[in-house]
Amino acid sequence: MEHTNEGAVDKTPFFGVHEGGIFRPLRPEEVAAATYRLVLRPEYEEDPTVPAIIQCLEDEVEGFWVEAAFPGRPDLVHAGTFLIELQGDRLDLVVVDDFEPEPVPPNRLGGAVKGVFQALIKQHRRDLDLLRCKVAYLHEIGLEPLDR
Repeated sequence: MEHTNEGAVDKTPFFGVHEGGIFRPLRPEEVAAATYRLVLRPEYEEDPTVPAIIQCLEDEVEGFWVEAAFPGRPDLVHAGTFLIELQGDRLDLVVVDDFEPEPVPPNRLGGAVKGVFQALIKQHRRDLDLLRCKVAYLHEIGLEPLDR
């Protein structure tokens, strides 16, 4: 079945649309919103969230890099680089992997990961939504159409 975004009532999951003679990835406004959940290592679950400020994003093919700062936390000055990826059937699970140049004690890193996730949801939701559509397109993972 061919999907278009022109008055379609078909609610079958899809990953792209034909438009202007090309097949393109979906746009976030064309699919049902995701309820993102953080995939967290078990050893991080009890760590309190450390508020983060995202300073920049850099695209990767199936994710993006985030540079984050943790104001008032000199103990986390080296915990600033994170790779953001999505997984799961609906691409709603967010994986935040840390890449610190110097080791950060695990009892601090879990809170930093939680803070980065919160900052992504609050300040960069559109970037997550765009990533979700791009990964769905690349891997032909169907997303639920927007209910209108």
